[in-house]
Amino acid sequence: MGGYGSYFSKITPSPLKDTRIQKILRKGETLSQPCCTKYSVKYRCLINGNLLHLLYIIHIILPLLFRFLLRVLLLHLLCLLLLLLPFILLFLFVPSYSSSSSSSSSSSSSYFFFSPSPSSSPPPASSSTSSSSSCSSSSSSSSSPSPSFSSFSSSSSFSSRNMALLDNYKADVGVSEQETEAERREQDTFLNSLMESPLIKEVHKHLVSIHLAPVAVKDFKELLKKLWFTRYQRVRPNDSSAFEHVFVGEIRNGKVSGFHNWVAFCEQEANGQVDYHGFYRAPYRQPKFKQSLRFTWKNRVKPKGTLLFGASVDFEFGLYTTIYLISKRDFSNSRNWPCISVNIGHDTICVQCHAFKGHIGSCYVV
Repeated sequence: MGGYGSYFSKITPSPLKDTRIQKILRKGETLSQPCCTKYSVKYRCLINGNLLHLLYIIHIILPLLFRFLLRVLLLHLLCLLLLLLPFILLFLFVPSYSSSSSSSSSSSSSYFFFSPSPSSSPPPASSSTSSSSSCSSSSSSSSSPSPSFSSFSSSSSFSSRNMALLDNYKADVGVSEQETEAERREQDTFLNSLMESPLIKEVHKHLVSIHLAPVAVKDFKELLKKLWFTRYQRVRPNDSSAFEHVFVGEIRNGKVSGFHNWVAFCEQEANGQVDYHGFYRAPYRQPKFKQSLRFTWKNRVKPKGTLLFGASVDFEFGLYTTIYLISKRDFSNSRNWPCISVNIGHDTICVQCHAFKGHIGSCYVV
């Protein structure tokens, strides 16, 4: 025991390691000595004690107070954000209607995908307050308080002989379909007209240059036919195809699937099959010809669909074909293909393609 006692008796409190505190204490001692002689020790203790309290406040209490105030501020900001969140979501995702009135060209432009000129952009998709529908002044069945766009001429995009393609499909996914000889002839007629288009020739030339298409025009036509018109199974055998999904539309699980073509939208609205509800206001600047809509088709809801108003069928056919082939080449090992940016004149859009069992599952603008 004695050994331990003698050991502990040698232990003395360690001096203050904080040099700042030591300096302040030394300064306090020098200040107290000239002011008093008899009570110098007392005053020195008082001064040193106050300094220690002050240092305690500075080094411990103030940081705690700062953290407390910071947490209170963050809590208030979080509460404010939660209060504003419903209004932000309403602004971004709920269809809104514009009352501005402007006119646009009634015919679609013919423009090139890879080398567009400034004057070759599609007509602007401007709002109108007239009683006309979103595409045709002859239809007034839309329940929207304001139509989506001024009149567009769909005849300049789909010729009368090609419009027959839109009637060759059953909307419900899960219903097997068999092609007739007449439908095959309509497909050939449609593809032949495409191959005569200067835009499709430019697309073919570009795809050949990047080794994604055969050189022969006949073989390129067969490639397009295989990509777009080969039937495949979504639910049941031969119940879908790329052309049907993208350019015509399908109904699956009670909702509209696909339906990414503005011409089909206008034609179905003119026939009373489409009821336009409104458009989504974009949180960022986007081309006026690109609009996201909410509508019903055959009494089924399309919550949000983006269409390129005024684009020719040649343009969309070439655009989606090119993006699909590029995505298939570059992202074949990826399950989810990324969206690819495309420049159209002075504007930029992003095209999303999906593969489905080795076929075009869908292509659309986001």
